[in-house]
Amino acid sequence: MGFEVVQVVNPRPKVISEVVINQHRPDATNALYQTIDVSKYRTKEFFLVNLTDSDLIVHVRYSGENKGHMLFNGSNWFNNDEITIPGGTQAIYCLNTVFPYLNEVVTDKIGIRLQTKKTVANNGVINLTLKGEQL
Repeated sequence: MGFEVVQVVNPRPKVISEVVINQHRPDATNALYQTIDVSKYRTKEFFLVNLTDSDLIVHVRYSGENKGHMLFNGSNWFNNDEITIPGGTQAIYCLNTVFPYLNEVVTDKIGIRLQTKKTVANNGVINLTLKGEQL
């Protein structure tokens, strides 16, 4: 009776989580621009919590550059890189539901720009977490 060596591979990819922005106090005069290294992720999901009392303007940028980008819908070019997250909520917002192409873009870096609508957010902070399958 002989034995054959068989390599067992875990069929489930390892899911990793990384806090990208932690306890940041934003304001309207000084936007926060954070370049995020996504090179170790196969898939990416961004979760944002706005605990401030001000609405938060969120921009997504590719390749880590602080420049807008245009998308084509088949007949027109349009800008789809800005959303507003309401202030005063305890909700967790999945940015991928607004920017579904975050997983489709081939890049090592993604930039996130955050700025409040009020001059100074009186209370609260912003947290951004990235979760995804490791390459």
